[in-house]
Amino acid sequence: MNNWVNIITFTYPHEAYIIRGRLESEGIEVMLNDELTTQVCNFYSNAIGGVKLLVQDFDYDKAHKILVESGYIKEHKSKPNKFLTHFDRFSSKMPFIEKSSLEVRLFIVVTLILIIIIVPSVLLSLPSTLEKLTQNNWSVEKIYYKGKELTPNSDGLKLESNFNAFSEIMEFRKNGDVIFPGIDSYPVLNKWKLRNDSVFIIRGLTKGEPTESESIYYGKYSIEIENGFIKMKSDNILILGRAYNFSS
Repeated sequence: MNNWVNIITFTYPHEAYIIRGRLESEGIEVMLNDELTTQVCNFYSNAIGGVKLLVQDFDYDKAHKILVESGYIKEHKSKPNKFLTHFDRFSSKMPFIEKSSLEVRLFIVVTLILIIIIVPSVLLSLPSTLEKLTQNNWSVEKIYYKGKELTPNSDGLKLESNFNAFSEIMEFRKNGDVIFPGIDSYPVLNKWKLRNDSVFIIRGLTKGEPTESESIYYGKYSIEIENGFIKMKSDNILILGRAYNFSS
């Protein structure tokens, strides 16, 4: 199987013809890449990395010696890295970047690989909606029911937060219970479920008819949580709040 390696690059095709003749006279098979492109449009030469003179892998040392003796290469270089050789051959067939220099192709491919690895890792490390809901208690700032603002007024003890002296609390528990502020009543205990990032508030196990405070919270909610703020919206109710911090 042919294994061509780039041994030297020229800006213009005619510069490569002389040394190609010399190498072929020594029995070394030579191939030129991007020769025709630079013949048609000379100003493309730098953009595509010039005219590449390639030899077979097994002829590399012999050809390199001739180039050094002829003054084309000042210092002897070791045989090219096998990885870069294979990468050069592979990436030179990739759409959109096949005419770019080896360095540019390597940069683009490495960048794409890092994006493919890093982006999913970052997304997977972000907390889920379930984790955001249950890892915080929420200080309720506004409640609107059918467009009318309600004033949460829970009977009993209210806990002090960093935001206001007596905050109304909303708490989603992992066991399926959820506590909402009361409306001139004790705090309301309902059940909740999370499906496809929508929150469903359903009636709890309380016997008898639900109180008005319990029933207004029933329904399916879209939910937005960002930078410590929460917005829950159903057909009838809108709840705005922020992450609740207990005072030390």
